[in-house]
Amino acid sequence: WTGRPTPTGVGLAALAALWALARVLMLTGPAGLAMLVDVAFLPALAVVIALPIWRSGNARNFKLLAVLTALAIANVLYHFASQQWLPHEYLRLAVWLTLDTFTILMAIIGGRVIPAFTNNAIAAAKLRNRISVEIAALGSLVLILAAGMVEFWRPLPTLFWLVLLGTAALAHGVRWLFWRPYLTVRNPLLCMLPTAYAWIPITLLLRVFAGMDVIPDAAAVHALTLGAMSGLMLAMMMRSALGHTGRPLVVGPVEIAAFSLVQIAAVLRVLSGVMPTSLHRETIVVSGSLWSLAFLVFVLGYWAILTRPRIDGRPG
Repeated sequence: WTGRPTPTGVGLAALAALWALARVLMLTGPAGLAMLVDVAFLPALAVVIALPIWRSGNARNFKLLAVLTALAIANVLYHFASQQWLPHEYLRLAVWLTLDTFTILMAIIGGRVIPAFTNNAIAAAKLRNRISVEIAALGSLVLILAAGMVEFWRPLPTLFWLVLLGTAALAHGVRWLFWRPYLTVRNPLLCMLPTAYAWIPITLLLRVFAGMDVIPDAAAVHALTLGAMSGLMLAMMMRSALGHTGRPLVVGPVEIAAFSLVQIAAVLRVLSGVMPTSLHRETIVVSGSLWSLAFLVFVLGYWAILTRPRIDGRPG
């Protein structure tokens, strides 16, 4: 988006190693070192992103740095609460701050790539973002994030939350419809993106039902994390891996299987909250197994693609 180079080779490997080291230390300890390494990752990523944005003078992309800053703050709060340096209640604040921030991040990225990719692949689409819808969709998410922080210190009326979440769900549903996702049905790799994004308005609607005590809060959490977050990441990883290695943007059994498994896992995990007690645990196990299998299929299918030079001979 900036036209400037981003880290490759050793620099990119170091950033990935920092992330991986934190994951390993979370399992092995010591806890203090794990916290320090994990807390260091997001600021390091922010610096890597900030440099090309600053050098290009592309100020509109600085909003991504604000998102990373919010995620970094939430991560620090979570670790501090885990270490009992802050009250235990901060764990919940950190989790919801993270989830709401990731929703904003997915909405920003989705709002750029989904219409752009659709226009590139389908000449007749001619999609464009409506300013009013964009303000309502993104603005409502920012308000949800802010209200969540206010709620931590001062409870807000249930009606306020229902109206805010319902408005956000409607705004993102309308935004999704304006992208005309039905046009992408014959292009599975492209269709994966609006399919995964559809979980965002679904998540917001589920939060409305949770606020009315119709369903548990967990249903919305899993709709967001398995449906939207995992789905969008997987779709973008596959598309980026193909495009940046000089391969055609077409799908095969690996792509279809991996994405389908994630979507089935998301549906099952959301439904597990309303399943009879006798089926609840089994549904969770099946969902988790399918989710893990989806990413295993991706790794096995894309290992050779990601570890070999581009097939067109270009650098990358």
